[in-house]
Amino acid sequence: MTLLEHGIYYLEIVPADARVARDVYSKALGRSFADAAPEVRDAFVAEIPGGSLCGI
Repeated sequence: MTLLEHGIYYLEIVPADARVARDVYSKALGRSFADAAPEVRDAFVAEIPGGSLCGI
């Protein structure tokens, strides 16, 4: 994973329904989100272009 010096490392999106949002963003970004991760408060996490992580 390559990160920019002043880039975003982790972007978190907090919707009312995380599962629905995960499905929408998964289709929009063409990325698969991992299962809920307890390390990040059960967020679904995916790597996005540029090497940053997106949690929902």
